[in-house]
Amino acid sequence: ALIVGSVKAGAILGGSRKEEHKALTKYGKKIGLAFQITDDILDVEGSKKILGKETGMDSAQGKATYPQIFGLQESRKRAETLVEKAEQALDLFDYHNAEPLKLIARHICQRIR
Repeated sequence: ALIVGSVKAGAILGGSRKEEHKALTKYGKKIGLAFQITDDILDVEGSKKILGKETGMDSAQGKATYPQIFGLQESRKRAETLVEKAEQALDLFDYHNAEPLKLIARHICQRIR
């Protein structure tokens, strides 16, 4: 929700048209969920040294996570698919306007490779 809110705020402040606002909202929802899945994966596989925070906390607290429900491989696949769909949501924008947002989306999955 924080990512969607940030993207929507930027769309509003940038004077987006209705179809642009809708596309950016879709983008925000997709990368927001991809970010959560990535965070869940990193909680399983990451290290405190790399992440700067304790890992394994979700499992210790009994939280339902994507890796717990779907497994690590399927969770990675879902995150990557969400990033692809987020990029596709930006198809109505030209390269200059879309590419920075696409780079942000791609960065999310690079964290789990």
